[in-house]
Amino acid sequence: SARFVREGREPALVNDTGVVGVTDIGTLPDGQRFLLMELVERRTLQEVREYNGPLVPEEAVRIARRIAAALAAAHVRGVIHRDLKPSNVFVNEEGQIKIADFGAALVQDALRGPAAEASVILGTPAYMAPDQAQALPTDDRADVYSLGCILFRMLSGVPPFQGGAVLEVLQRHIHDPAPRVASPRGPLPESLVECVARALAKLPEDRFRSVSALKEALDQVHRELGGSDRIPRP
Repeated sequence: SARFVREGREPALVNDTGVVGVTDIGTLPDGQRFLLMELVERRTLQEVREYNGPLVPEEAVRIARRIAAALAAAHVRGVIHRDLKPSNVFVNEEGQIKIADFGAALVQDALRGPAAEASVILGTPAYMAPDQAQALPTDDRADVYSLGCILFRMLSGVPPFQGGAVLEVLQRHIHDPAPRVASPRGPLPESLVECVARALAKLPEDRFRSVSALKEALDQVHRELGGSDRIPRP
């Protein structure tokens, strides 16, 4: 119940166009809690990928930059998503994104540090940072790692680590070196490969210091690719 309420409260704290809006939280006469949320009539990134397959680098970078911008707005307000994955990101034909599902979010207080639930394992194994998978205290660099996993999947068509069981996937995130990202659509710019590799560093201190720093690196890749900010209709 607390996580359900948090799923409404945390987006309200962020109040950014890149986050699905929540306008009301309440309780029905029978005691059930409810959220009144923005209607988002667009496909999720998971559906886009399944429809189009691996994305061309320009599209993948364009989407990742906008996810990073929305996450940065959340992080500035102390909200860490902790369950970022393709099915939680909505995207339209113009490349505008909205992030949903803040039920696993962690709110950091500038004076008290991470909230008590920082040591609880919440999230989706295929996109979970090693520190998060070990129930270690996490900060915004856990979202950097998850975005690296999403970018890896947009480019290659598969997540960086796969396995038959949840524990196997988590162990691979913790112990196995991240594979070098490659695309079936052709060679990737080395700057993009390095960007993904740094986002997927095992230790938080070896990743980008923030999603804003990751976005700056993606901005540079975007300029190298000569891309626009519009995603073509499939």
